Formats: sequence, C-alpha cells, structure tokens
Amino acid sequence: AEGDILSYLNCDEQYLPGCLQGVERFFRDHPDVDVVFGDFIVVDSDLNYLFHRKVQVPLKHHTWVSHLPTFTCATFFRRTVITDHGLYFDARLRDVGDAEWVVRLLKQRIPMGVLRAFTSVFTMTGENMSAKPNAIRERRELQASAPFLARALKPLIVSHHRLRRLAGGIYSQAPFSYSIYTKQSPASMPSAPRNLLAG
Repeated sequence: AEGDILSYLNCDEQYLPGCLQGVERFFRDHPDVDVVFGDFIVVDSDLNYLFHRKVQVPLKHHTWVSHLPTFTCATFFRRTVITDHGLYFDARLRDVGDAEWVVRLLKQRIPMGVLRAFTSVFTMTGENMSAKPNAIRERRELQASAPFLARALKPLIVSHHRLRRLAGGIYSQAPFSYSIYTKQSPASMPSAPRNLLAG
C-alpha cells in the first residue's frame, strides 16, 4: 500500500458505492482524526440482508473484556498510525488481531471518529473464522489479559455499552437502500438497489 489512508478487506467483504470517497472526505475534513469507523451491513451466503450495525468509537475496557463492536471491513486509518506510532497487527493472532490492535490504539489515545454512513458489507456464511475454535480460544486469552477490575465489572461495562448505544440513537435507522456485487453480477452492481425498511 502506498497511500496515506489504509484499510483492508477479507474475502467475504466488499465496499458499498461511494465508500472510499466518503472516507477520503471525512479524513480531509477531520485532520485531527487518525482512525475512522463506518457503519456496515451483514448479508448471508446468498447475499440476502440479515442485519446492519451502526457504530460508535469503541471503548477500551469493553473491547478488551467483551467484543470489538466495529468491523474491520469498515475500519480506515492513516498511514501515520503505523509509521509514527508503530501500531502493527500482532501477526501471532489469526482471529482477534483486530480487537487486540484497537485496544492498543485506545491505550495510546489514537484519535478516532465515526463516519455515519453504511460503508461496507460483511458476508456471514456460517463458516467464518470468528466462529471457529481458534477464535474462541484467542478471544478468551484476550479477555483474560484485561485488568482484573475490568473483568470483574464486565456486566456493568456491557450494560454501559448498551446504554451508550441507546443514548446515541444507534438502535434506530430510517429506511435505506444499497447496491452490492452478487454472484450473478460479479463484475457490476445491479441496476436496481435493494430497498430495506430497517428498524
């Protein structure tokens, strides 16, 4: 990668139309932000809509003891996160490297923001690595590495996370439409977008 803004996609993910332009505009308008998280849509193996997720900037202890509430397919960051801070992924971790990386970003107070737009699509196939035994083991090890007090207060931390989402309007969503690449049209978006009544 040679650009000033970095991201990556796994094989079961794709960007929505206008995503990269929106990310570039966000970073240009927010020069103080080094990492931005977008909203995302989850589809099944036939690319049918399952659900969507609107995000907030993650909190350190919630990410550490519970889960990373953002998805990597909707995570974008400046090259300086790596070149100036040396914050690389831990190559020993195959499944929770993203969560462990975000915990380190939060520890170092890397400035983060949210692009309130659906940027990406994640495919839930039933065979995703996050459901495999190694992912479960790595997740337990990451949680075990959290401070004792954070682990002891996990129920309160999770409750705070949900109340924060409620207060931020994250659980509401107006109807929206989107277009994605499908197996039937791998080279182009379908001419008619998919319309959703999302609540």
